[in-house]
Amino acid sequence: MKDILRLLITVLLMPASFLLVADEAVNSNENDVRVEEEEADVQVDDDDAESDVDEPEESGSFLDNLSAAEIAGILAGAAGVVSLSDDDDPAPTPAPTPAPTPAPTPAPTPAPTPAPTPAPT
Repeated sequence: MKDILRLLITVLLMPASFLLVADEAVNSNENDVRVEEEEADVQVDDDDAESDVDEPEESGSFLDNLSAAEIAGILAGAAGVVSLSDDDDPAPTPAPTPAPTPAPTPAPTPAPTPAPTPAPT
């Protein structure tokens, strides 16, 4: 339970402005790349001799397709799973309760003594 609370506090305190700024920077870079690709396509159409050469295409990693918020969510989820799996300590066992003491047995009552008989006169 302590780990779950720690994880929630960490996620809540994570500054969202960092996530949004990083995401906007990635989006602006994608727009720049698209414009450059369009310009490159126009130049390739003019030169047929150079089009025969196969250039290796740059394949981005799967992280390039994710936004910063999605990456942060994945990392937070992974940290939560790790923190939950690290809790291997068993709960402490309580001290055993002592066996109940038996009720004391009462002492046997002595038999009543008979009244003395009067002596003969």
